[in-house]
Amino acid sequence: MATKTYAYIVSLQKQTSRPVTITSVLLVVLACILQIAAIFYMKNQLIVAGGVVAFMLLLTVYENFWQKKHYPIHRWPLLVAAIFFMIPPISQFWLGVLYIVAAITEQLVQKSLEIGVDEDGLLLNGFPKKLWKWQELQNVILKDGILTIDAKNNSLFQRAVEDEDDAFLVTEFNHYCQQQLEKNK
Repeated sequence: MATKTYAYIVSLQKQTSRPVTITSVLLVVLACILQIAAIFYMKNQLIVAGGVVAFMLLLTVYENFWQKKHYPIHRWPLLVAAIFFMIPPISQFWLGVLYIVAAITEQLVQKSLEIGVDEDGLLLNGFPKKLWKWQELQNVILKDGILTIDAKNNSLFQRAVEDEDDAFLVTEFNHYCQQQLEKNK
C-alpha cells in the first residue's frame, strides 16, 4: 500500500482519555477477580492460574509506571485476560473476544491525532477517519495554537495543536489553506 505525502501535518493535543482508562482498569480488575475465583475451582492447576494473575498484574504495573507513558496502556493485560478466558477451565470464547475488542478499541482511541493537509483536503487520522474536502470547507485557520475548521454545513471543528512555536510556519500553513479554499470554490 502506497503512503500518501501531505503538504502539512498538524499534531493535535491529546484530550483526556479518562473514561477509556477507567473502563480498561475495571476490565483488568474483573479479569483478575474471575481468575482468582477460577483458582479455587482448579485445585490441580493452582500454579498456572496464579501465574496468569501475577503476570497480568506485573504487565499492568510495567506498562503504566516503568514505561512512563503519557497515558496508561492496558492493551497487553486485556489480551492476556482474553487468552485466559478462551482456554479451559473457563472456556468462554465470547468473553475472550470481548476482551480482544476492548484491547483493540483502547489502542485506537488512545492514538495521537494528526490532520494531514494536501490538495485533496484535510484528513483526520482518528477512529473513524474523517476527510474534509476543500469544496466542503468555508475556512481553515491556525491561530493562537487552535486549529479551526469551518465547514459550509455549519459544523465547526476546533482543537488545540501540539506545536505552535514557529510563527512563519503558521503563516505559511494559513496561506496554503486559503489558496486551496480559493482554488476549490
